Amino acid sequence: MPKVSVLMPVYNAEKFLREAIDSILSQCFVDFEFLIINDGSTDSSEAIILGYNDLRIRYIKNEVNQGIVYSRNKGLKLALGEYIASMDADDVCMPERLEKQVSYMDKNKNIGLCGTSFIFSNGKKNRVQSDSKILIASLSIGNCFGASTVMIRKEVLIKHSLYYNPEYSYGEDYDLWLQIARHTDLGGVPEVLIYYRVHPVSITYLFTNSQRKSYTYKIRIQWHEWIINRTLTDEERIFLHDKFSKERVVNSGLRLIEAVINSGNLRIDLDYYLTTTASRYEYNLICQYKTIPLFTLLSRLFFSPLRKYSPTSMKLLVKMLLKQVMS
Repeated sequence: MPKVSVLMPVYNAEKFLREAIDSILSQCFVDFEFLIINDGSTDSSEAIILGYNDLRIRYIKNEVNQGIVYSRNKGLKLALGEYIASMDADDVCMPERLEKQVSYMDKNKNIGLCGTSFIFSNGKKNRVQSDSKILIASLSIGNCFGASTVMIRKEVLIKHSLYYNPEYSYGEDYDLWLQIARHTDLGGVPEVLIYYRVHPVSITYLFTNSQRKSYTYKIRIQWHEWIINRTLTDEERIFLHDKFSKERVVNSGLRLIEAVINSGNLRIDLDYYLTTTASRYEYNLICQYKTIPLFTLLSRLFFSPLRKYSPTSMKLLVKMLLKQVMS
């Protein structure tokens, strides 16, 4: 059996597909199978895939387009490896990606999922944390892993019957990371091991902000309900809507934070949760300055009881606000 199964769904990815495939086949680590799932592509993707003659490739074809969640789950069921590495058809792996992640997972048996740092095609770098408590706390805010950076311990998926949830189409990865975090620790390899491409036909580009906010809101609710071990009240949910023009948003945020503090949950880094939650509140509040009366905005920004959790100085907040207004 191969040590690693690399899963790559493909749908009309002809422009960047060769580069993605080549980056996997040229890995320093060679004990892997490469499941390429053609999800009903109508361009030259199939011809490109069939042009390779490498025994590590397992070609799977959906006769019609079924969607990325279906294809990812199909790959999970067919994977033979001890570890499953996720890969998108327009991204590029550094040659040492699999080698470094396998070494990390072999040394840390408590880790069920690990990601890596990555660089966007625009040059911006995304650094992954390595501490499990920080990573789990990060999931309260949003997706802390790039999809193409993740390696999963297959036995965790099997033991807990975990799959990508079709209810969170294009947010399915974030949801799965949370499912995994409920049962095992998370980890990260700090090196930049993925070139993450964003372009006009990528999922990241096409997926609208309103759609992203919708699934993020639902998953953040799930995170909080898991941590505090109860259903959130309607009052507590207001804060997670990220609509800070609402009158009760500060009180809602305070109640939510207090619930997490009082839970005493040891799976998270509480300080990290508090500072990132407060910082996210301030940033989103500033971004919504056009919908909030100036006096109200300044009051909520500088005199909110959430302020005590923020690591951001008053001076920097003023700069952030002025920058937003002037842009």
